[in-house]
Amino acid sequence: MTKSVFNYLGACLFILFNFWNSNLNAQQCGTNAKFEQWKNVTPNWQEQISVNSDNNHVERRDGKKIIPVVFHIINTNGPENISTEQIKDAIRILNLDFNKQNSDWQNVRNTPNAPFLPLVADMEIEFQLAKKDPQGNCTNGINRIFSSLHIDAGDNIKQLVKWPVNRYLNIWVVSTISNFDGGGIILGYSNFPWMSASSDGIVMRSDAIGSIGTANPLYVRALTHEVGHYFGLMHTFQGGCSESDGGDLVDDTPPVAAQFSNTSCNITNKSCTQGSFYDQWENFMDYSHGCQSMFTVDQKSRVQAFLVDNRYTRKNLYTIENLEFTGITPSVSQKPLSFFDSDVQLICAGSSVQFFDNSCNGNVTHRTWEFQGGDIQSSNQPSPIVTYDEPGEFNVKLTTSNSLGSSTYEINKYIKVVPKIAQLTGIYESFEDQSSFSLEGITQLSFQGFGTFENVGVGYFGNRCLRAPISIANKGSRFILETPYLNISKMSGMNPKISFMVGYGRRNATNNDYIRILISDDCGNTWKQKYQRISAQFSSSNGYVTNFTPSHQGEWKRLVLNLSEYQNITNLKIRIEIESGGGNPIYIDDINISQYFTSTNPIENESKVHIFPNPGNDFFNIQLSQSFINKNTSIRLFDITGKEISQIFEDIIDAQSLNFILYPRHDKLKPGIYFIKIETDEGILTKRLIFAD
Repeated sequence: MTKSVFNYLGACLFILFNFWNSNLNAQQCGTNAKFEQWKNVTPNWQEQISVNSDNNHVERRDGKKIIPVVFHIINTNGPENISTEQIKDAIRILNLDFNKQNSDWQNVRNTPNAPFLPLVADMEIEFQLAKKDPQGNCTNGINRIFSSLHIDAGDNIKQLVKWPVNRYLNIWVVSTISNFDGGGIILGYSNFPWMSASSDGIVMRSDAIGSIGTANPLYVRALTHEVGHYFGLMHTFQGGCSESDGGDLVDDTPPVAAQFSNTSCNITNKSCTQGSFYDQWENFMDYSHGCQSMFTVDQKSRVQAFLVDNRYTRKNLYTIENLEFTGITPSVSQKPLSFFDSDVQLICAGSSVQFFDNSCNGNVTHRTWEFQGGDIQSSNQPSPIVTYDEPGEFNVKLTTSNSLGSSTYEINKYIKVVPKIAQLTGIYESFEDQSSFSLEGITQLSFQGFGTFENVGVGYFGNRCLRAPISIANKGSRFILETPYLNISKMSGMNPKISFMVGYGRRNATNNDYIRILISDDCGNTWKQKYQRISAQFSSSNGYVTNFTPSHQGEWKRLVLNLSEYQNITNLKIRIEIESGGGNPIYIDDINISQYFTSTNPIENESKVHIFPNPGNDFFNIQLSQSFINKNTSIRLFDITGKEISQIFEDIIDAQSLNFILYPRHDKLKPGIYFIKIETDEGILTKRLIFAD
């Protein structure tokens, strides 16, 4: 039942399943050109893909082999920047699958035509996150790299960052992977042992890592499959029924006709006529979604043979010397180097953080944690859990020691705790004030590599708005607006929503720009994408145009995301993200988070509210127009951080209550900038007030 290397042996790629379509577009391998290029410059290439995998030969070298792993998270601080917890979950799944500890292996068929249960193998391979980097510094095995190359990624990211491939299994995590064959979503690809060391390692989409966080439950076994390729395993359908060139070079995997043969996991499916056995769709190296649960005895022999073959870098990974080099095995002749991380760093007040002692170099015999602001001030446990009840930024210190000495690692303001209940409810921002980016507290992320919004002289209701200056040259860059913390629960039952106006015209049919909305309901710690639109979906201009600028209201389009699922959340943050596809600038105006739509907010006409003198020092006169009469109106004062200072008025306006006097000294205000927020059933308006003592 030996089957072959068919056209491509390089990298295995996955395509998203569509189970509700009779035309299943299942997983497939796609980088045929890459393998062909390698084969053309590699004499006797057939010899390199074959190893002595005789069982007796390999058994003498049995014993669990530990593989140091590093995850390079290529990101621009979006959902692709997956959590440490999600990465550890991926390691957990790998260790279950490669050590016959996954519970579903017992579901493997054992019938006359599918006698596969006795073939299930313990691969005896353990994966551990590296504890030392190539320079000898402590690490948690997770290397976060800020770069827009996570979009449509390929081997280019391996030039961005790579740890020595003979010491670490490098796994690059990205948001999307360039589709080498066209069509479908690629989840990951891996180099085989015999391919070039310069491109060695595995590239994976972030949603195909682990089973929690941003992971897609359809892709849980994708990394197991790719690691199988990394150790020299080919697909069970390699070579098809013809078994050309030897098929998958494994004897106990029946031939499979094609990559799509077993997408439905039919228990009696037999896609090839030769032999008497059904397809072994339980195999991790098939594309049988949802029922992969085993490696075979002969697959283990092949993998173990590659692990002991002197021709390949895999042999060095599990050596005693390398396990000490990568920190997996602590030195017995050195003091420890203190190092820690935690499952989160940004939390709501009242939440907990678990810390992890990731010290390296020497064995730790004593440790002392110090937690500023926590419910416990110190601990000697390796992974203590600390609760923070009060908002603030707090230091964390870890001291470790053994008989050879001690070391201390401290990070100031490592933990940030924000109030569990936000002060603000909704916002309405028109960007009319050029002296302040946002009166409502909206900010833009300004990490290196992010684009910068511009305040420009066009607008939907008013005369100004924000522009993301997208150009052909900055494809892949991101422009991100982030709201302050919001207590959406005050709008429970009112159908809360975020809406804003977009002015945009497409440059051409090929440059696709994106607008996304991401939500955080845990005080900004994690983000979920809830909304995405591509160029054609938010373009307000017919045809194509270069350097589009909206000139009238008809060239704007309103985008809306309903927030009802979050209406009980007391601390919510929202991001508006623009990703450049090299098209035209995108204009954003009139961001409204309330029960109202942006385009129906009449208070945007600022002439309806007049505050004078402004700046002032003794008093401020707040004057409303006649249009407020008989309307339920709220007038509140906020400081520059968004904290509510006082409620000036809350009632129905009559003809005698159109003027209000604010005495800043009576309210014990300190000189500075404040905001008056006026809200009616029709909308919200924010006006700036300057107290100049």
